[in-house]
This record gives sequence, C-alpha cells and structure tokens, in this order.
Amino acid sequence: MESIETWNVHPVAEASFAEKLVARRNDALAGALLRAVTASALAYGFGLSTSLGAPGVERLGQAVTIAAVPLGFATFYAPSLWVLLTLFDRTIDASTVATAAVRTVGVVGLVLGGLVPAVAFFELTGGIESRTFSSFLELVALSVAGILGLRCFVRDVQAALPEAEAKGTASFLIVGVALLGLVLGARFYPTAISDLHGGARHAHQQHQHRTH
Repeated sequence: MESIETWNVHPVAEASFAEKLVARRNDALAGALLRAVTASALAYGFGLSTSLGAPGVERLGQAVTIAAVPLGFATFYAPSLWVLLTLFDRTIDASTVATAAVRTVGVVGLVLGGLVPAVAFFELTGGIESRTFSSFLELVALSVAGILGLRCFVRDVQAALPEAEAKGTASFLIVGVALLGLVLGARFYPTAISDLHGGARHAHQQHQHRTH
C-alpha cells in the first residue's frame, strides 16, 4: 500500500522553451552558446519576415544585421562592463556578466521571434504604399525588444553586486553600457530595415517617376 508521502509527490513540470531561453542560470559554454544561437536565429527570422514584401537573395545577408546587434552587445559591450567594474573594485564574476549578456540576447530573440507571424502577415498582405508604415512598426518592435533585453541585463548585473556596491559608480557604469547598447541599435537597426525594404521602396519610387 502506497504511503501518504507518495500520494503527495507531484512530477515537476519541465520548463517551457521560453523559460529555458531566458532563464537566469550559469550554463556551461556549450549551453550558453546554444541559447545565444537559438535566440539569434529567432531574431534573424524576424529580419527575414520584414523583407517578405520585397524578397530577394540579397535580403538573406541584410537580415543578419537584425541578429548581429544583440550579439554584438553581448560579445563586446558586456565584457567591457566587467572590465570597468573590476577596475573600480566592484565584486562581480565574469560568468555573471556573461550570463546576463546571454539572457539579453535571449530576451531580444524571444520577443522578435514571437512577432514573426504578425510581421509576415502584414508584409504579405500590405501593398507597396504600406512599406513606410510597416518599417515604422518594425523599428518600434526592435526598439521594444532591445529595451526589454537591456533592462534585464541591467537588473541582472545590479542584482549580482553586493548591496553596498549596487549604487553610485557601479550603477552609472551599468546604465552607461546599456545606453551604449541603445546607441548601437539606433545606429544599425534603421539602416537594416531600410535595406530590407529597399527593393520595394526603389520600385515604388521608379513607378512614381514614370507616372510623373
């Protein structure tokens, strides 16, 4: 006869895909790379979906920029933050900053990947005249995804610092690096969206020129 303790045992539900992608955990190198690659693939899919109204082989390369921005932040800006915090004698491990950076890429990729069906539908059903509006909406989506990702990065790094070090200089450095991430996105995202819509815009301009 089973004991009461056995009756009260419930199987632990397995984490969902989204939970695994953006979980706060110190992965081994292979696990962190897998999460970053998966999130980047989702972001790349978003880039490709924005070009469905103006398809072309060159769009395959242009869409890389969408996924490269969060990866660039994780690869260059996050390690720079760890160096700066170390120079100012702040107690934080490189693995903690790396985990926060991977989670940032995961959040951005997850948000953009979730919008792929909506963007694809809008691109396929809208005409050339709607390209300007769709570009605006896609830039808004990229901005929101980037801000959410950087917000997670800032909160994760600050939470890892001792309470006495989580304010003042450390906060200034963390927020400053996050703002540099926003500048990075503002530098490349508008250009990437313009390139992904470039064929349709060029065709529309030629059509207007012929009609005049």
